Amino acid sequence: MASPVLSAEIGAVTSERGTSDYNVCVYHSGLREPLGRFIEKIWPNEGAADSGKALANVLRVPDEKQDAPIFLFLKDQEVIGHIATVPVRLYSHSGVCPAHWVVGFIVLPEYRNDIIGPLLIKKVNETLDLALTLHVEDAPLRIFRGLGWKYGGVIPQYVLPINTYSFLRNLNLAELSFVQRKDKSPAALLSKLLSRRSTRSVCLLALAAALRLFSSAATLCRPASDSETVREEMKFDSAYDTLWQRVAPTYHVLVVRDREYLQARYGKRMGRYRI
Repeated sequence: MASPVLSAEIGAVTSERGTSDYNVCVYHSGLREPLGRFIEKIWPNEGAADSGKALANVLRVPDEKQDAPIFLFLKDQEVIGHIATVPVRLYSHSGVCPAHWVVGFIVLPEYRNDIIGPLLIKKVNETLDLALTLHVEDAPLRIFRGLGWKYGGVIPQYVLPINTYSFLRNLNLAELSFVQRKDKSPAALLSKLLSRRSTRSVCLLALAAALRLFSSAATLCRPASDSETVREEMKFDSAYDTLWQRVAPTYHVLVVRDREYLQARYGKRMGRYRI
């Protein structure tokens, strides 16, 4: 099946499948039903639809009160591409300014090798004054960088698995670079052992025990402090503003996470989070 070649000017495009009408726009109430159908297609199961439910709340907000624009790519008035935004305040040493997180970059699978993604980002560039996003996949990174976004590098993340054996057992080994190695290095030997059903469980148990031992040793080596306590809290008080004022000056640029932000972001859903 041939897909239509789209130019920067969206409109009627003819392909082997006939003539279709394409459009990139910012969501408004007249697109409530097409966006609703898109949500149902992306998040069909209610149990896995937290993102869909959050997006669906936008459908009930009047156009003039929306401070988080949603960008849509339409084919014959049906949504096939989507980008959402989250308004934030961005701190720097020169002051605080409004910005947007760009999130929910989704194109239906059958259209992902086309120009839909770049045209959505182009519309974002034309509409927003300042925006930022987090992505790790190569495809969206190429689109953002190709359209002038500055790449800030990889943000380190630290994970301590609670059930180490289950964590390792569910790893997709095909995605791990060392599994592809064919030399005689320790990594290649480990990949060979993990690929064999007879030795995989033993190796996973050994790795789980090693990670648990490392975690315990790191905990014991950490300096103790009598002045620090850990407790659960049920609300955001003025101490969060104090913490923000202490931490913010140590960064060049940072999304504002003071009491006001945390209350707006999590306050109405405290039953789903623990602090």
